[in-house]
Amino acid sequence: MAESRDVLRMLAPEDKLDGSNYPMWAYMMRHVLVAIGLWNIVQGLEKRPANVATNVESTSDVDGVEDVEGSNAFRIPISRHAQELPPTPVQVRWHAKDAQAHALIALSVKKAIIPHIRSCKTAKRAWDVLSTLYQARNEARVAYLRKQLEREHLNEGDSMDNFLTKIKDLREQLIAADEDVLDSSLVQIVLNGLPDSYQSFSTTLCLLMKGDLNVLSFEELVPILLQEDQSRQNRSIMRAVDQAFVANQKGKGKISINFGKQKSTNASQSKKDNKDDKKSEKPKQFCKYCKANDHLIKNCLKLAAKEAKKKDASLVTTDASSKDQSANLVQNEEWAFTTQCS
Repeated sequence: MAESRDVLRMLAPEDKLDGSNYPMWAYMMRHVLVAIGLWNIVQGLEKRPANVATNVESTSDVDGVEDVEGSNAFRIPISRHAQELPPTPVQVRWHAKDAQAHALIALSVKKAIIPHIRSCKTAKRAWDVLSTLYQARNEARVAYLRKQLEREHLNEGDSMDNFLTKIKDLREQLIAADEDVLDSSLVQIVLNGLPDSYQSFSTTLCLLMKGDLNVLSFEELVPILLQEDQSRQNRSIMRAVDQAFVANQKGKGKISINFGKQKSTNASQSKKDNKDDKKSEKPKQFCKYCKANDHLIKNCLKLAAKEAKKKDASLVTTDASSKDQSANLVQNEEWAFTTQCS
């Protein structure tokens, strides 16, 4: 029982049978029962040991028991006393194993499934009832799974691993429904489900197989596709790194050009602002002659007075010079007269 409890802890709540996951549930439970040595009980291969006829007293005190084949022609005489004997140790062990297997099956299904197996007396009967209800061997179920398998395809950017896992799962469901899936048809379905970017890859693979899909099995195709997908991812990463590097270099050059343009623009703007400031500023009132700050040199009174004095002085000098010239002229005339008289 300790082993049973450990096994039940390994089953997640979503692994319990709910009617839609029978193939997976049956697969898991079959391996669980094999692991703890109860699968033969569930399959009916290990049957309940029969009672041994002992203490045969008289023909009047016996009952007829049918043979295992169900024929009334052959009857084994067993005394009533022998039928009432307690079970043998072998039978006790068989009942314990059957009860353990029955408990595992009952505890591994959802509550909604319990009514279907509540009246079952043995583990084999419970297993057979669930198999009949949910094994889905009908043609409609098989046709639906086939259609789903053929519709599976890989979109650009999707995970190759997930795509192949879905293909495997549908194949297992078909096998659980007693439907064989040929390897060649599965390989063809996978190649047809690849996106357009894998067209050259598919063509090359078909050429290598020389058109015979039986050469390559699905299990051999899976690692080839996973390796191709990884190579494509690596190339995509390298292209992204190269593009980022180029964009970074272009960005640096653009920043330098913009910085130079901005510097030139700022210098031009500064010069323009200085000119505007100079235009807007009023001329300072400073006289270079008298060093006063309240007028310009052209309005300087001191300079005007000085100029006036200079003008007057030049007029006096001019008059004196005229008089001297007149005196000289008179003297010259007198000398000339004197000379002539002589």
